[in-house]
Amino acid sequence: MSSACGPHPKNRLPLMLNRIKEVAAASRRRLLRSTPSDGRRAFTTTLGHVNPIVAVETRDAPIHTFLGHIIDNPSIYNIIFCLCPAITLVRLLRTCSRVRAAVMDYMSYNFSVDRLLSRYFSHPITFRYIQARSATIISGSTALQFFDRTFYPESDLDLYVPMAWRERLGCYLLNEGYTFSPSPKQHPTFHIAVSDREVLSSRGRYGHLKAIAGVFNFTKLTALGQLRIQMMVAVRSTLEVILNYHSTCVMNLITFDKAYCLYPRATLEDRTSLICTSRDDEVIERVYDRYRERGWTMVTSYEQVEPLTLPSLQVGLPRSIEGGYTWVITLPCDFYNLILPVTPRSTPLTSDPVSASSWTLVENNEAGPHMKFGNITHPQLFYAYVLSTTRVMRLPAMRLLMEMASRANFHPPRQFSVENHQYVDERFIQLYREFLNIILP
Repeated sequence: MSSACGPHPKNRLPLMLNRIKEVAAASRRRLLRSTPSDGRRAFTTTLGHVNPIVAVETRDAPIHTFLGHIIDNPSIYNIIFCLCPAITLVRLLRTCSRVRAAVMDYMSYNFSVDRLLSRYFSHPITFRYIQARSATIISGSTALQFFDRTFYPESDLDLYVPMAWRERLGCYLLNEGYTFSPSPKQHPTFHIAVSDREVLSSRGRYGHLKAIAGVFNFTKLTALGQLRIQMMVAVRSTLEVILNYHSTCVMNLITFDKAYCLYPRATLEDRTSLICTSRDDEVIERVYDRYRERGWTMVTSYEQVEPLTLPSLQVGLPRSIEGGYTWVITLPCDFYNLILPVTPRSTPLTSDPVSASSWTLVENNEAGPHMKFGNITHPQLFYAYVLSTTRVMRLPAMRLLMEMASRANFHPPRQFSVENHQYVDERFIQLYREFLNIILP
């Protein structure tokens, strides 16, 4: 496993730390040479849009080395932050304005989704607009690399798209220069393959994959080698697919405006992945071996999880995707006003449908650890939503839908027309998110 700025091998750490000390010492010597005759010296720095900060040091009260000589030097703090686990970066953000500015500067580059997508698209912002329009999410190893600040050269880009947008997203990939690479059972023409009866009538199992109607592969030959994109068509909610993954280390996703790591402490701090499937075959064992090689410990029960990490899993308790146990990174997004509604009579979405989601991690003797949730669908909702099946979570959602339908005087039409239909997803998302923020930590 190689990494552009991820954790470095242990044998390189002493050399890097010595180099940091040398640079800091050189900076200190330069400052001492410019010390005024009164024994005081001023240290001034400007971080982005932060106002200049003046730190004054006297011989009786020396400035801390980190604040005085390292935190204002990007060449130094970028090396230090690359060695820091994610939880350390979050803690540093809460210290002081100068450290926060440095960490934000580091994160703006190393957690840049545009930089991540530039490998696959010449104009990442265009893809992100398509992503917003179609409620497509990025997941799999790509999302894990994003949060872990690593790079797997052999990995591909995994896209998860709702059923209604499968053909439009595929057409966009074709227009971007990608070629459809059909499987032996698929028609060689994408437009025919994507409309196959088995895709449209799927009940949510594509081979060993749950909640997926079909998988479509696209390839493109570039100077960097062959790029590969996998487009997974969700039967209902895209998040349902993610929660059916084999283990918690890959339960991460990127929408057009936010990135979510559902189990950050276990995944990024302890490098532990809780297996959430009862599958036991050669295929899944090869998957486990791949993530073991990448540094994760695969465990099959809560008893094998670190005691300090166990509370963050919230076993048996409802979880909200934007709750306090999820690491959420808000991404720069300047095209909110350009997002079109799904129909002319509907309201454009200002956030992805997965932002109104909840689930519960449970365990029993037969199935072992697994995610428990249900899908909510309604004629006035264009998308399906994943919600915890506990009464305290599900009943308010149903009551909210009934109230919204009654206010709109909704009656299911005899002849349904998508173009003339009014969907209330935006209102439902905002209200249900407010509800989740109130009752869940």
